[in-house]
Amino acid sequence: MIQYLRSREPEVADGSSRLAILVERTDRLYRNFKDFVTLDDLKVEIHIVSENIVISRDSRSNEKFIHGIQVLLAKNYLDNLSQEIRKGLTEKAKQGFYPGHAPVGYRTVRVDGKSLMVVDEKEAEVIRNLFTSYVNQCRSLNALQEKFLGTVLRRPSSVDYRLTRSNISRILNNPIYCGQFIWKKKLYHGVHVPIIDKALFQRTQEILRENQKTPSKNRTRKWAYQGLMKCGQCNRTMSADLKKGKFLYWHCTGRPQRCTRPHIKDESITSAIADRLQNLRLDEDVLKTLSRALDTNSHEQDALKEEQESKERDRILGLRKQVEMMYRDKLSGLISATEYRSYREEVESEIEGIEADLRILRSMNGHSIRIGRQILELQNSLRDRFLLGDADTRWTITSAVFSNCVWTEGALHVEYRQPLDSIAVIATMCRNGIAVLGEKNGDCPELWRWGESNPRPKCRTCNLLRS
Repeated sequence: MIQYLRSREPEVADGSSRLAILVERTDRLYRNFKDFVTLDDLKVEIHIVSENIVISRDSRSNEKFIHGIQVLLAKNYLDNLSQEIRKGLTEKAKQGFYPGHAPVGYRTVRVDGKSLMVVDEKEAEVIRNLFTSYVNQCRSLNALQEKFLGTVLRRPSSVDYRLTRSNISRILNNPIYCGQFIWKKKLYHGVHVPIIDKALFQRTQEILRENQKTPSKNRTRKWAYQGLMKCGQCNRTMSADLKKGKFLYWHCTGRPQRCTRPHIKDESITSAIADRLQNLRLDEDVLKTLSRALDTNSHEQDALKEEQESKERDRILGLRKQVEMMYRDKLSGLISATEYRSYREEVESEIEGIEADLRILRSMNGHSIRIGRQILELQNSLRDRFLLGDADTRWTITSAVFSNCVWTEGALHVEYRQPLDSIAVIATMCRNGIAVLGEKNGDCPELWRWGESNPRPKCRTCNLLRS
């Protein structure tokens, strides 16, 4: 209807014709507020018979206002109707009646005003043969499909049901055939007659789980930069070809249209990546100074953390003693039970906040700083490890250090991952003779200028550690 109305918009615009919609009630026309906005933009006349109103561009403002209220009421009616239907279907499932359409093997009949599922013997025989054949003979879905090739279940109220591989899998995984069914991700026990017993269904599920293909955890990559390199000209992923059994070249995948960029030698990419890794190398003096600074900060934070933890534990003990004193006052009649309960709730809430802060404090240990020192030492040997490693090692180093590796105009363009991007800047400044270390404790403003790359949640008691 909307397409037809939009196709007639030019005729309405030039005044050669008028469009009108005749409807019984408002809720028969609109299903949501978006429908109201769509029809309002089309500028059509709407005749609502039961409400005896006509809505058009010439309608008065109060008529449009009342019509808008009617639209909201219609949406509320439809939402409530949908909610009640879902509630009724859930209640039906709790009673053991399957709320949906009867699956293959069953048919729906009306008994005393209720829809019940009864077994269709012809289809049920095929279902039994599927389960027994899968358990006893055909241990794969492909073999089972070949055995029942050409079998078609003639259903009176729908299209013919063919035993394709997907339909067979759907049947074997459906617990409705053993007397249970799943509704809204919950398992219910049905009152319908099962076609197979539970033991046969459980055995089928065991075989299906055994036949599931699990990907190998020890994946071996054939090429060093597989899935990492992109062409700067067409922005497609580059793949590798081995020529004459010993020469490896990289090129675009060639889809949807072939790129004109010439092939690139694997040695050229390896050399370019090794140069980028060399940019991360720090001078020995700078590395030692940064390592000492990290160690010092680690010890300082550990000491400050222990001191702060001790203070917070003392606060908790003090608050609990206050609660005990208030309890004695309540027993003595000095305060009422209501006052005691109110004060205890306030203190318990404050203790919960302190304990949450203590958990954050315990997680802020110097271990992360010590790991940072190990990373600084490791990055100086990355280039050698890269050149001496196999394809898997090179892939791991490249993916861990770089992102967005693009080969364009005969050169490799990469982006360093955090925090290696800041370390690359420091290394470049060191090579250019620019001082990067502060005067005290080897502090490096360039390293900390971006803040933490993985900040922790804020803690009321962590200000001393963060200063």
